[in-house]
Amino acid sequence: MTPGATFERVMAGLRVRLHTGTFALGDALEPAHLADDLFTSITPVRDALHRLVGERLVEVAPSGGFRVPLLTEVGLRHLYDWNQKLLQLAIADAVRQTDTAVVAPPATGPEPDAAAALFIRIAQFSRNPECAATLGGVNDRLAMVRTRELALLGSDEIRQEICILQGHLDAGQWTELRRGIQLYHRRREKLVGRIIAALHQSVSPPPEG
Repeated sequence: MTPGATFERVMAGLRVRLHTGTFALGDALEPAHLADDLFTSITPVRDALHRLVGERLVEVAPSGGFRVPLLTEVGLRHLYDWNQKLLQLAIADAVRQTDTAVVAPPATGPEPDAAAALFIRIAQFSRNPECAATLGGVNDRLAMVRTRELALLGSDEIRQEICILQGHLDAGQWTELRRGIQLYHRRREKLVGRIIAALHQSVSPPPEG
C-alpha cells in the first residue's frame, strides 16, 4: 500500500472512531496505541492526528500529545447555534432563488448521517459555497454529539424529524423548513446538559471492515 493510501485509510479510521463516539471527551489519543489498532506505523497516525487538529476534531493537550476536544455545555450551545444560523442563511438564499435546482442525494442511512446529509443539501442552496464548506465542518464536529442525541431522543423521533424536514425541502416549503430547523435545534438545546454528560462516556467501537 502506498504512503498516500495508508494515510487516507488511517484518516478514515480515526474519523469513524471520532464520529461514532468510540472515545469520550478529553480521552488521550496515543499514536502508538492507535497505530496498533489500525494495523499501521506511528508516522501516518501522527500525520492524521495533526490534520484532524486542523479540522478541530482533535486538539493538542496542554501537557502535550493529542486528545478528544473537551466540549462544554456552552460550547455545544454555540455549535448548535452556528449550525442553525448557517442553515437559515442558506434557506434565505433559496427564497431569493426560487428557480434554483440543487441536485443532491437524499438523506439516507443511519440517523446521524441522515441529519448531516440533509443539512449539507440545504446549505447547497446558498449562493456562497463557503456556507456548505463551513457547515460541513460544523457537522463533522457534531457527529459524535448525534450519537448521544440518538440515545436520548430515540431513533423513531429523529427519523420522523428528518423525514418532515426532507419533505419541506423537496416541496420548496421554505417557511415550514425554517420553522422545522428552529424546532430541531430547540429540542437539542434543552438536552445539552445530558448530552455533555453522555459524551464523557465512550461507546463500543465500530466493527472493522
